[in-house]
Parts: sequence; structure tokens; C-alpha cells
Amino acid sequence: MKNLNNKKMGISLIVLIITIAVIIILATIVIVSAVNMNTINSAKNATIKHNDSVLKESASILSAKWETDRLLDKTTKSRTDYVNDGLKDEGFDSTDRDRVHVDEETGKVTLDNEIVGSAPEVAREANWYYGDYVDNYTESSASGVKWKILYSDKKNIFLIADDYIPYSSIPYSTKNGSVTSHKPTQGSNNYKVNFSSEITDYSGSESIIDTRLQNLNYILFESLKENNQRLQTSSMCATAYMMDKDAWKNFKGTNADFAIGGPTVELVIKSWNEKYSKNEPYTLYSSSASSSDKGYTFGKDSTGRTSFTGYIGRTDDGKYDPLYFIENTEKAEGTWLASPNAYRDAINEGIDFSGSYLNALTNDGNIRYAGFNSRAYNYSEEGKYGFRPVVCLKTEVELEEVSQDHFAIK
Repeated sequence: MKNLNNKKMGISLIVLIITIAVIIILATIVIVSAVNMNTINSAKNATIKHNDSVLKESASILSAKWETDRLLDKTTKSRTDYVNDGLKDEGFDSTDRDRVHVDEETGKVTLDNEIVGSAPEVAREANWYYGDYVDNYTESSASGVKWKILYSDKKNIFLIADDYIPYSSIPYSTKNGSVTSHKPTQGSNNYKVNFSSEITDYSGSESIIDTRLQNLNYILFESLKENNQRLQTSSMCATAYMMDKDAWKNFKGTNADFAIGGPTVELVIKSWNEKYSKNEPYTLYSSSASSSDKGYTFGKDSTGRTSFTGYIGRTDDGKYDPLYFIENTEKAEGTWLASPNAYRDAINEGIDFSGSYLNALTNDGNIRYAGFNSRAYNYSEEGKYGFRPVVCLKTEVELEEVSQDHFAIK
């Protein structure tokens, strides 16, 4: 009897081991299948996005071409029929063509079941997205501003505050990882600010070590690297304060990678070029001068002299785009830009005033040099401008349209 019991126990143990092994194998199969399914779905989603991109770009090109052909009396077709026939000639099947919708008046192309609002899509359709609101972006600054789409570099979407932030929302500087007691001083109202002791907490270009931030002033930093230079001017220290993502972290919501105190001059120019001037873009240069007065210039003026002011101006309908210019000057006369200007005064009374000018985006359509502290001989710009912070959304963020000119983060 004892041997029989031992034999039964042995059989039971073998059965238990086999059962456990089968469970492990089945669990492994389920996990692998789930992973493979996620991979397949991700690949399928990426393929759909790519196909949508090709289809929409082709339709958009045809929509624009229709306008030219109509003016030249080369077609009598409606815009929709012209685009549909063109897509057929390019080899798109009826399933794809039926997804395409073209606004006869504006020419805007939309697709049924389109995956919209990714960073590449926003960049490709800049004239439709730039300037629209993102309603559900939230942050903890209590500034009361709303957020507009400023730019997409095809990897990340950048938002800008639609108005100047109040003085109470302007942060203190940081130094060695700690918050200081220094911040810009208040101007003549609750929105205008003067740079002050906070810039002493920064060492200029060396304070901006994050390559993502350097790339926002790419032309300048490339010039510094090529010439093995550092930029330690007061204007570059003011730039470093505006680009201190630790200082401006209250504007960084859960959907953002970082926030800074305002757009760079490159962000503004790139945004404007993509929205309005793709054929005749505005250009920027970094001064090749010594590091004491290095900064941005705008090419040459009509007399061949270096231009330190760039006029962007009005849109085709004669208006200023509120994405860039806030015409109402009650709060401030423009926006501080996180980029130094190469302008320098002549030495006055033995004092060299170089390196004392930032760029500012003024309400009358200019990007210009702006003296911001007592080192600037042309001192009249102090206290005229305010801050409009910029946030960089995470790469995976996508937007969906909720109403005309309004989007939401999915």
C-alpha cells in the first residue's frame, strides 16, 4: 500500500509539473501575440499616416494648380473635379479619391478618417494650423493666457501664449539648480518688464547646454561653434534667462517637454515663412563679428549696410496677424524674443555699449534691436515689452479639431 501511495504521489507531481509548464507556455504565447499585435498595429498606423500624407499632399498641390489653370483658362472644371481627375491620373484608386474633400472656395483639403494633428501634418499645413488655439493645454502658472499653435519642426509642435503674461507669473531666475530671489523688474504696468539683476545669474551661451534649446537659436550657436567662441554679453545672459526651462517650468504642462519665456527670432521667422512667405522667405544671419557684439542681423538694407531690423509687415489682406503682433498697445508694445541682436552703439564717452540689445517683436510689424538695460546707449526701449511664453509639446502629441480655429490635444 505504501508503494502504491508513493506511486500516486509521483504521478500527481508529474501532472502538476506538466500543468505548470503548459500554463507558462500558453502565457508566453499570449504575451508574444500581444506584443506582435501592438507592433503590427503601430506599423499599420504609421503606414496609414504616410499614405494619408502622400494623398493629401498630392490633392493640395492639385488644388493650388487648379487656381492657376483657371486663371489661364486652361480648365472649366470645378476644383473638386479637377483634383479628383488629377489624382486618378496619378494612380490613386477610387477608394482613396472618395476620401478626399476639397473646399471650393479656400482650396483646403481634408480626408475622411484622417489621422490629423501630428507634428508632420501641422508643419505641412502651416497656413491652416498656425495661429489656431489649443483649448485643453493646461499649466500651473495661473497666467490666464490661452495657447496658439506657433510652429512645428515636424517632430514637435510649439505653442505660444496668445497674450502677455502678468508680472505675478514671471518667474525668478535659477542658479546652480536653485531658485534665486532675482526676477525682471516691473515696468509702467502689470505686463511690461525690464531685465535686471536676474541676468547676473547666467554666464551667457554657456548657460544654455540643452541642444534642444540651442537649436532654437541654431544659426547663432552654429556660428559660435565654428568660431570656437563663447557669448557672455548681457544680451546673451538675458537670452539664457528666457531659455531657462527650470525657471519657466510652471508653464510646462503634462503634454509638454519644456517651456521658455518667449519665442526665439528663428522660431518667429520660420513660422512666418511657412505660413506666408514660402516662395520669398525672410532670412536671418548671425554676425561674424567678435564675440563682444555677436547676434542676429537681417542681411543688408537698401544702401548695403548691415540691417539690424527686419520688417515682416501685414498679411495679404492688410492686417497684422495676431499670432505674431498684438496691435493693442495697452499692455505692452511688443514681445521680448529670446535671441540677441548684433546691434552695437558707437562707443560713447569711453563706454562700449555692445552686447546690450535683444530682439523684440513690435506691434507695428517689426523685429528690431531693443536696448534693455542701462548699458544700452539707445536706452529708450527699456520697459516697453512683455513676455509671451512658448511651450514645446511632446513628440507623440497629436491634435484634433473641435471647432473652427480650435484644436484639442488627443
